[in-house]
Amino acid sequence: RRWRLRMGAGAWPISYEGLLPDSWRAVRGATLLVDLSKSTEEIFAGFKSSARKAIRRAERDGIRVRQVDSIDDLRAYYRFAENCSQRYRKRMHGVEDFESMWNHIRPEGHFETFVAEHDGEPIAGLSVWGFGRTVGELGSFQSERSFREKLFGPDLIKWKLMEWGHDQGLALLDLSGVSPEPTNDKDASIRQFKEKWGGQYYEYTYIG
Repeated sequence: RRWRLRMGAGAWPISYEGLLPDSWRAVRGATLLVDLSKSTEEIFAGFKSSARKAIRRAERDGIRVRQVDSIDDLRAYYRFAENCSQRYRKRMHGVEDFESMWNHIRPEGHFETFVAEHDGEPIAGLSVWGFGRTVGELGSFQSERSFREKLFGPDLIKWKLMEWGHDQGLALLDLSGVSPEPTNDKDASIRQFKEKWGGQYYEYTYIG
């Protein structure tokens, strides 16, 4: 509009798939964005009933959530996450990856890690990172004990993370991806878990 340009013909948005090199591909993705600018009461009310029930259950079970507050604490958390990753078969990139974010992203942006504990034992963890008024989730972990005993640490972490984000004046929490069309039980379960937090669904395309 500024330069008075006009599109005389064609489709919009412009399709670029045919222009990609053979080794590249366009992949559909999706995510959910939670509005943290609302009051905490409004945020909580926007959850599905299953999420509110899980939070209350976690609190009744005595689960507590805390933030990692030092580099030594972060290293201890990484060892917990590494043990959890073996159950998921999730690839880890080394404690240096977490330390780098702590040292270089956290001072000017956001990098925080939340740990759920039960009887003094870590049972779940989740990190977030970002800049400005938006953060995204990074590295969700749950212990074998938590999974086996159906402890709701991951649910309580999600709520405490949103309370923290609201208090920090953040605008959005990106739940960091769901499958647009789940093709297996794992993807379907992840999407079901993330959809209960009241986020707005968005689809996008990325080049891989």
